[in-house]
Amino acid sequence: MAGNTFKRMEKKMTVSTEMIPALQACMEEYMTPDPFNVDGKPYMICNLYFDDDADEVIRTSVSLPWYKEKLRLRSYGVPDADTKVFLELKKKCAGVGTKRRAKIPYRDALAYLETGQHPEELTYIDEQVLREIDYYRAHNTVYPKIYVSYVRNAFFGRDDPSFRVTFDSNIVTRRYDLDLALGRYGDPALSPGKTLIEVKFSGAVPLWFCRIMSDFGLSFHTFSKVGTNFKLYSYERAREAHRAAAAALTAAHRQGVNDHGLHSENRRYQPHHAGACTDYRGQFSGACRGADAGICVHASPHGLASLHRHDHADAWSHRFYYRTVHWQQHRPR
Repeated sequence: MAGNTFKRMEKKMTVSTEMIPALQACMEEYMTPDPFNVDGKPYMICNLYFDDDADEVIRTSVSLPWYKEKLRLRSYGVPDADTKVFLELKKKCAGVGTKRRAKIPYRDALAYLETGQHPEELTYIDEQVLREIDYYRAHNTVYPKIYVSYVRNAFFGRDDPSFRVTFDSNIVTRRYDLDLALGRYGDPALSPGKTLIEVKFSGAVPLWFCRIMSDFGLSFHTFSKVGTNFKLYSYERAREAHRAAAAALTAAHRQGVNDHGLHSENRRYQPHHAGACTDYRGQFSGACRGADAGICVHASPHGLASLHRHDHADAWSHRFYYRTVHWQQHRPR
């Protein structure tokens, strides 16, 4: 495994931060700390992930496809113009991940991303990696979209250095100020008191680590730092649209006019949606009849609109809401 190329499998789990000291004590016999963890202190990692206007890269990633790839710019600590950073092309095929990266100064990385011109005096492998990134960018119109940063404690296997366990905490993300040099800040991606553990290996997880996981009652599960940001971002956008629709509909029906230009008095409009739903104040209001889940609207006899919602289970998040509202006019009661 060369310094510019990695090929390995990766598994993740989130655990209580209180568990970490005991867990690391059990690992001490088999693993050695990363040299970058000076005096046992964690080091900072900052990343910029690239995507297109439709977030197609992360949408594909969170759907767990057989093959996926993405572009990332990484620095260790907050960089200045001369700091060496890593421009990385990450791929995963059938659960096996590969990573190819070029190590160049931050100013050169920014210039390359803006103009496409390769920096001078590149090593052979860095030049080759940038050519691969050229091909990726020629077929994917991507630009910096998400900032992700965290602090990491890392350990290597004593007998098998390719076996690696990392502990990531204080994970923050943002979709603004997309410049690594601006520093580390943003919204938390993990609940308070939680730490993300990543287990990286080229063959199989060692039996001794499996025993430790069993003793602590741990198990692997899927988790994505960027995917978590995308789900929260999409949920917030849907919620804002939901609130705006609720306010607009309420205002319209207070004037006694619905979207069909008809007076709403003594009329009820029921959507084609099914499932238990809550009104815009979060109060349970029975069940809607229809074919699928989403946003529901009911107009009361005295002209006040009540906008209802209930969860829609789609590939991205069960908390997403449809933004399209449908009405069907019913006979007066």
